[in-house]
Amino acid sequence: METPIHVRPLAEPDEQGHRYEVYDGDRRLRAAIKTKLAKVPVLIRQKTDDEVIEFGMVSTIRRGLNDAEKGRALLALQERFPFKYGTQREMARSLGTSVATINRYIKATKDLDPEVQELIAPDRTSRAIPEGTIDGRTAYEIAKIDDRERQREIAHSIIDKGIKGHKAREFVASARFEPDSPIDSLVSRIQAAPTFIPTLTLTSDEYQLVKAGKKTTKIERSQRPGVKAYSKIMPLVQAEPLEVLDVYKRSLGNFKDEDAKREGFKTLEQLKESWIQKHGVWTDDEFVYIVQFRKV
Repeated sequence: METPIHVRPLAEPDEQGHRYEVYDGDRRLRAAIKTKLAKVPVLIRQKTDDEVIEFGMVSTIRRGLNDAEKGRALLALQERFPFKYGTQREMARSLGTSVATINRYIKATKDLDPEVQELIAPDRTSRAIPEGTIDGRTAYEIAKIDDRERQREIAHSIIDKGIKGHKAREFVASARFEPDSPIDSLVSRIQAAPTFIPTLTLTSDEYQLVKAGKKTTKIERSQRPGVKAYSKIMPLVQAEPLEVLDVYKRSLGNFKDEDAKREGFKTLEQLKESWIQKHGVWTDDEFVYIVQFRKV
């Protein structure tokens, strides 16, 4: 056993005479006892009751739960420790993730129909989505639709028709922006679409800037498959394609005001503030991809 068990000393022995309490690794300890291991690695830490409770809740969030389950755990953590987890930015910083990810988890909890929450696939190291489930990013897009009945209809259509990945999210976007269109007709349209159209995630506000000619680039932390110069890309918020003019790589530390303006901001400081809100931190030596595009 390489992973140590975490214990804390007790002020006085418990009813069984134990002088230490296991607060992480109880199952590993039981397995060690069952297999009759003579020794196991142990870390002894002084922990208060609140620290043990917090540790357990954070560990639960980091396990292979689905987005809605993580959202519920985050809200419980926030209620129990409001001074440390009062905002999504504080949650992201403490858990070592982005604000956008925290927002996705909480939105899945607050804005998704309970039946759809049960259909979200749990987090796994593999990218394969189990049959009968939808991925977290698709669930996040469904959560943007106010009509809970339509949410359920969309989710079940995705599963029943085997719509996956970017096509599933394009389907959800169409259902969102065409609330009066029957789901069956939207399914037929997405199934008849080309096998692969690269997509670009834009918020409604960002797309309005694109339409007004005030936003001509999009910063991406990783390069999307199929997004290259002179290719067509499909914004998830709208069914009008954009044409990619160039894709290039640059460190955040080399961004200037003109780069911020191409992103739709007036100054570099505004771009930094938006980036930190979404990703938790602005690191000068982080390299990102810039997709430059124009309306077709």
